[in-house]
Amino acid sequence: MLKNSEVTSSAERQEGENPACRSASEAPVEAKVSGLIAEDASRLKRASEVSSELEFDSKKILDVVRDALVDALGVDDDEVTFESLLENDLGAESIDFLDIAFRLEKNFGIKILRGELFPEFNFDRSESHHHEKVPDEVFERLDQGFNHFDPKSVEALRKSPGVGNIGILFTVRSLVDFVQQKIALNPQIWHFQAGYCKQEVASE
Repeated sequence: MLKNSEVTSSAERQEGENPACRSASEAPVEAKVSGLIAEDASRLKRASEVSSELEFDSKKILDVVRDALVDALGVDDDEVTFESLLENDLGAESIDFLDIAFRLEKNFGIKILRGELFPEFNFDRSESHHHEKVPDEVFERLDQGFNHFDPKSVEALRKSPGVGNIGILFTVRSLVDFVQQKIALNPQIWHFQAGYCKQEVASE
């Protein structure tokens, strides 16, 4: 087993050799990208560009979100606008939400927790249940979080709380706003949550 001093020394060497493990003030974006494995360098450079100077530029974020939706849903670029509904306009199904979240994680280098982007509903959303009323607990959960959903969409659902109407919450803009909020919380989040700074400690 490695001694604590040896582990510390090894970790320091890895951190020094990998520019992505340094703070933003210690190395420019180009230096960070150059220290990463080639297959991920392009993605991280793009994420860095989106998340630095243009971190609050929703149109730039939309471009990357659009790429994710085109790949996940097989739609055309011009179909993906801020106001597009994921389900009604782009044909997304519940099973596609996992793929969309995965692609956003990959394209932006962020970590999306289960149920953080799309609420997990404990009721049947199939067409035969569209006439039923959305459970009150859904609105309680929306009030506690999910501030990336348009308040107007949430209010519209309150006024017409049918299960078949819940899809109005899931817009392309809600994805853009979610990513924007993630980036704003920590502009360097993609470097540390994408797994590049995890130190592997040898064991017996």
